[in-house]
Amino acid sequence: MLHNEAGGPAAASSAVIAKFGDELEASRTALDDLVANFADKDAQGPKAYSKQMMIEHPNLDRTTLVADAIVSVKEFYDGIIGR
Repeated sequence: MLHNEAGGPAAASSAVIAKFGDELEASRTALDDLVANFADKDAQGPKAYSKQMMIEHPNLDRTTLVADAIVSVKEFYDGIIGR
């Protein structure tokens, strides 16, 4: 979510809305699952993201990576669901 061609989580949610519009309601369960998988530091999403990023960039801070993952997915989700 942080590093995408659209330009970040808010821009990504806008791009998804522009592309799929009213069809997104059918994807609500998948979006709810996504945000649940990134709900907190112990969820599988932030753990997997930070683990992979630490392999590719060992000089980064794991705590920051976890926080970035949680915040960016929530921002993306809120941009779609809160519209």
